[in-house]
Amino acid sequence: MLIITAIDNERQASVVALKHQLKRAFNKIKEEFNHHLESINENSNEIQVNYEYLTEMDANIDKLASRLEHIEIFLKKLDDSFKIAEDVEGFTIEPLSVNEKRIFTVIYSAQKAISYLEIANALSLSESLVRSYLTNIISKGIPIIKKYVNGKPVITLDEEFKKVQKEQNVVKLSQKQLDVY
Repeated sequence: MLIITAIDNERQASVVALKHQLKRAFNKIKEEFNHHLESINENSNEIQVNYEYLTEMDANIDKLASRLEHIEIFLKKLDDSFKIAEDVEGFTIEPLSVNEKRIFTVIYSAQKAISYLEIANALSLSESLVRSYLTNIISKGIPIIKKYVNGKPVITLDEEFKKVQKEQNVVKLSQKQLDVY
């Protein structure tokens, strides 16, 4: 019986030692997991900071693009004013495509400044497509004025150009096109 008790004591001691070894091993694993969790949290914070920075940079790029558009419009107006002095007709306009004429007609017919969204809704087009067509219209000599109201761009035609268009139809719009809008 003494031998069995000694064997049981050895087994118990072995089990206790194994239990302590397992506990240390699991504590070490837990520490490593906590360390990894802290690293992940730090990386998440860094990613969030980078995202906020990129968002801020994107907003700054949009502002720069807007300012460049203003400069482009200003330079275009300046160039147009020189052309007006040289051109007896007043404006030299390159022919507009069908969709460019549709967008021009909406802007021309508007009683006030109109947003990209309003133009897009009136013609069942996307805002990005409207922006693209407006860039083309400007490059073809139409003096579009872009202003920002509450951070949103609104579009109008140069009043002098509106008068010339009304008198001389330099864009070559038919009455049918004008009646639609």
